[in-house]
Amino acid sequence: EDVADKRTVFAKEILSSERNYVQMLEIVRDIYVMPLKCALASNRAILSVANVQIICSDILEILDLNRHFLDELKVRLQEWGPSQCLGDVFVKFSSRLKTYTNYFNNYTTILKTIDKCRESIPPFRAFLKRHDKTLVTKMLSVSLQELLLWPSRRFEEYVTLLYAVRLHSLPEHIDRDDLTTAIKQLKQYRDYIRQLRLNIDRDNQMLEAQKIIQGCPPFLSPGNSGLLRNRVMLTLWHCVIHNRIYEHVSDLCLFLFNDALVIAARNVSHLPFEKACRTTYQFSASVSLHRLFVEDIPDSKCKSSLFPTRKYAPVGNSKIKDWSTDVKNAFILQGPKRKWICATEAEDSKFTWLSILESAVNAAI
Repeated sequence: EDVADKRTVFAKEILSSERNYVQMLEIVRDIYVMPLKCALASNRAILSVANVQIICSDILEILDLNRHFLDELKVRLQEWGPSQCLGDVFVKFSSRLKTYTNYFNNYTTILKTIDKCRESIPPFRAFLKRHDKTLVTKMLSVSLQELLLWPSRRFEEYVTLLYAVRLHSLPEHIDRDDLTTAIKQLKQYRDYIRQLRLNIDRDNQMLEAQKIIQGCPPFLSPGNSGLLRNRVMLTLWHCVIHNRIYEHVSDLCLFLFNDALVIAARNVSHLPFEKACRTTYQFSASVSLHRLFVEDIPDSKCKSSLFPTRKYAPVGNSKIKDWSTDVKNAFILQGPKRKWICATEAEDSKFTWLSILESAVNAAI
């Protein structure tokens, strides 16, 4: 009886959350889409037909799909009992997700169209400002762009709720097989959304890297499969050998892609009358991972710290022989044309970075 009661609780939660989700989609339709279409029909267009179509068509298709889905859930809950099923309803819903795929394929274009129109069309800017502060949207503290986030979040909720329903379904319950199938299908779609988001995040990181590195060549271009894996913001000291002593000559920042390592010089300048300082990055080199060689430099046996003196152990032929001064957390990056002798401030930073770099190099080979 306790299992059946909990199953009922989660079934009702599915219906309640679906009703809330559809209401959020209806806000998009009623507060934003319908006024834009009415303005078009009355020859007082705020946006062109093409822009309204780009922004509105996919989300309205989703609303139509989920309204029918909600109706099916209502029927099941109205006739709810210990033997009632939900899995088959979700399996049927999972077969209709092309509507969502169209939306996610166009999602970036939708947001860019909204931003472009807001910046270039004053009536649309005023429209958004006015409608973002209606009684409903102000109460929910949401904007049009925030409402458009809901479809991506909903699949996380579907999977969680279906897991709960299956957990509280007896092993012999007729619904278990369909619940398992629905969970599998919705998990696959949830993972598809997660991968889309990851790809967009990586592309944005690459564009951001290009912006902050002065003199940086373009990484993100048609046919370039490079994705930013990691941006190392620890202090790396670039060292050179002078009179058989390692000397700190510059600070580096490393940007690791799946096919290359980008090395930039890190420069810090202090501002008058301010505690704050400005950090800039100057492009130094890009090395393909399959042509990159990494060599560890073991710490010296001296007990004194490297960093206050900024002096390093003497070497011969890139191999440390005699330890007359201390060296810690150092390693060599060797490219086809150039070598960088680097050191980190903390031992953990060095080994974390070398582990990440080794994995990336192995994956690129």
